[in-house]
Amino acid sequence: LNVSITADDETLCAGQSANLRVTSDGTAPFTFVWNQNLPANSTQTVTPAQTTTYQVTVTDINGCSGTDDITIT
Repeated sequence: LNVSITADDETLCAGQSANLRVTSDGTAPFTFVWNQNLPANSTQTVTPAQTTTYQVTVTDINGCSGTDDITIT
């Protein structure tokens, strides 16, 4: 399963937020498991205090899964 995380901005100043979006080529519905204790959604708004890597594993209805990560600085 191909999974991709994109961000509207990967380099932030202190106090700024980034919107993360997950896309996948599998068959819906999907489940999303994020690190950093994020909710199980396909989109996230994050405001990291320091450089942070976010990782998501996506599983589709057929049980196929894939993982991707993105680092926000």
